[in-house]
Amino acid sequence: MSTFYQILKSFSRIIQSCVIILLFFGSRFLNAQNHLGSLSDNYGGLNNLQINPASICYQPYKFDVNIIGIEAYINNNNYYTKASNTINLLFGSNLNKLVLNNSKFEKNSMNKGDLILNADIKANGYAFGGLTINGPSFLISINKKQAFSFSVNYRSAFNITQLSALTSTMLFEGPSYNEVRNRKYDFTNSKFSFANWIETGLSYAQVVINNNKYVHRFGGGLKVLWGLNAGYIYDNGFDGTNTNGRDLILNNGGFNYAYSGPFNSKKSVASDLNELRGIGSSIDLGYIIQKKSNNNLIACPDIFKINEETSNYKWKAGVSILDLGALNFYNSAFSTSVSNASLNWQNYDTIFTQNLYSIDSTLKSYIGSNLVKSSSNFWMILPSAVSLQFDYKFNNILFLNATLLQRITPAKVGSLSRMNTLSLSPRFETKAFSIAFPFSVIEYKDINFGAAIRYKYLTLGSDRIMETLGLQTIYGANLYLSFKFNILNKSGKSSF
Repeated sequence: MSTFYQILKSFSRIIQSCVIILLFFGSRFLNAQNHLGSLSDNYGGLNNLQINPASICYQPYKFDVNIIGIEAYINNNNYYTKASNTINLLFGSNLNKLVLNNSKFEKNSMNKGDLILNADIKANGYAFGGLTINGPSFLISINKKQAFSFSVNYRSAFNITQLSALTSTMLFEGPSYNEVRNRKYDFTNSKFSFANWIETGLSYAQVVINNNKYVHRFGGGLKVLWGLNAGYIYDNGFDGTNTNGRDLILNNGGFNYAYSGPFNSKKSVASDLNELRGIGSSIDLGYIIQKKSNNNLIACPDIFKINEETSNYKWKAGVSILDLGALNFYNSAFSTSVSNASLNWQNYDTIFTQNLYSIDSTLKSYIGSNLVKSSSNFWMILPSAVSLQFDYKFNNILFLNATLLQRITPAKVGSLSRMNTLSLSPRFETKAFSIAFPFSVIEYKDINFGAAIRYKYLTLGSDRIMETLGLQTIYGANLYLSFKFNILNKSGKSSF
């Protein structure tokens, strides 16, 4: 295993170099979650594997090779920067300095290139972020009805969910802010989680029913996961009061936390990203049913001779379960569970100057061993979700896709959470070119507009095009791209 892991480490270093290049030439404040503009493309090939593993069979490609694909994201509903800061985001020289526009903010302290972060605090705050690198991967069609793929990916994710308005204000203003002092912190299912891992996966799909009216496809994938670092904290009935900005009184509180990574606060996390700290596995399952064309569809004039490239279906619908699995972290790891704890923690605000190992030791000494359960390993559940997809064909080149992604990870366990997403995406599509305009609702309340373009082997898109271009207030921005090489089947037509 050591030789194989050394290969994965080398791959991880290549990935990190690609990330640096992407962040240098692209937006420095990125967000993409699901490639909403490209996942429904009939010529998406390997990209479609991310939404439904059944999609890789009965499709136009005989062979599809992914060279590199990148998506990075950060998204929240409480903190933002103004659209006028777009130039600073792209070209600023002082972006290592983050200026919070809070009660202590002074404009004369600003330097050119500073990123100014404002707050619009809401109840049920959330934040999602991360990075995915789709490495060298390939898809092979065994025949018209069967296909398999092999993929290698690097994934990094974090999430904050169910954050109260009081806690969000305290994080922005600091614990000494008058409005958050002498207030009761009563969390409800609040959770922060993060993880970084490499995954290698095999997927297989085949046609299970093919009659005069319908085609049914089923597919599945198995992944082996190599954990790099992770951590979480979630409440289990936390009840505390911040008295004067420095002392915390805890009454019958309960919470759980875990961490796997460098303990020494003086050691850069980035310098130790490649150490193997956990192993796990996951599966993807998917099913697609499509109604064959009745040959009475309205066809646009064949100006570009594209009718011969069209797929033969009227509509198709799919259901899938994604990232059903977990990682077990056992190297440089600890987990702590606290229940029914009461304490008066003086100078708790100094916790932010300590490393995580010291924080854990301090908490245990305050609370007492009888109220604490500790372990040297923990499980991290992946950002599991169930997805529904529906794709309708108006004619040979115009389509409309609807996709739902609903997370299924429980709140009170160590787990990563995927953004709940509902999207509607019209698209123009041919063999060589497609363009889509996804309209999406994040967490069923925040609206985003996007655009995605594919030209032969290159796909470029954004699910938040207005923010990416600096045309509206920036709660996040978005960019994803992929570069592939593929060969169509011998007829040059789709197999649909």
